[in-house]
This record gives sequence, C-alpha cells and structure tokens, in this order.
Amino acid sequence: MFSMQVETVLVNEWQLGDSLSQAIQTERRSDFGLMLAMLSQDVCLHGEFQLPKPALPEQQDLRQRFQLPEEAVLKREFLESDAGVEIASAFQNSGLSQSRLQHCLAPDALTYQGKRDHGLQVAIDNCAPSVTKATKAYAAKQPARWPLDQLLAAQRLQASAIA
Repeated sequence: MFSMQVETVLVNEWQLGDSLSQAIQTERRSDFGLMLAMLSQDVCLHGEFQLPKPALPEQQDLRQRFQLPEEAVLKREFLESDAGVEIASAFQNSGLSQSRLQHCLAPDALTYQGKRDHGLQVAIDNCAPSVTKATKAYAAKQPARWPLDQLLAAQRLQASAIA
C-alpha cells in the first residue's frame, strides 16, 4: 500500500518557490489548488502578526487642540449602560436630532455584552475539522463538577452551537 508522509509543513507560499507562479502563468488550476491546499491552516505555525500600535501622542494633541471628545468605546458590559440610557431618553423627549447630538457629546458603545463572550465558540466553529475535534477532546477532559457560572456558560455555548 502506498502512503505519503509529509516531511515539512508548508507555512508560507515562498516555500513553494516558483511553482505557484508557474501554475498561475500556465493556467494549471488543479496544481494551483493543490499547492494552496497543502499550505498549513494551523495559525500556531505562522509567524507572529503585528499587534496594534498604541495611539500616537500627536493624535492626542490634535484631540485636545480641536476640543474633541474621547474616542467611543466599542464594547461594554450590561451594567455600564448609562450613556445608552441618556441617548434613549433624549430620543424619547426631543426626537432623533437630540439623540444624535447626545451621542456625539457622549458616545455610546457599539455593543453591550455580559462577562462571557461567545466569540471563541464562533471562531472554533469556523476552524478546520481537526481543530474542532481537538477542542472537543479537550472539553471532554473537563471536571465532572463545575461551578454554576461555568455550567451556565457551557450551556450557552451548546445552545449557540445548536442554533
């Protein structure tokens, strides 16, 4: 029986050399697709990505110079919804233009979430089947007794996976 063993893992397209560009130039779609499929999908093997850089001091100086408010927060917890309540009451009392003005003066967060974020489960669902299998195996090793908050979080994850 014939079996193929991979000696090295392909992480970058430069490891393929000129064969990738030659497959494009000679219109060999099957070779091109095969070479792309051979590239590793495991993020742990890829080089480090660039982290976001901190805000430059000149941006802060411009903010003070033009008397602009602080940047809007993208995410907050449910308990910190004071700005949203003020914007809603401004809309109820004076209409849309007043609520927009209130939002510009005191920006509200784009989303409100609880303590636990379910973004990790969405990311795992979008991973390769091997990664999903590994996470399920890891989850099976969890202790039999969970604290109540962890149990509720696990039930939410299962409910979101079903839906």
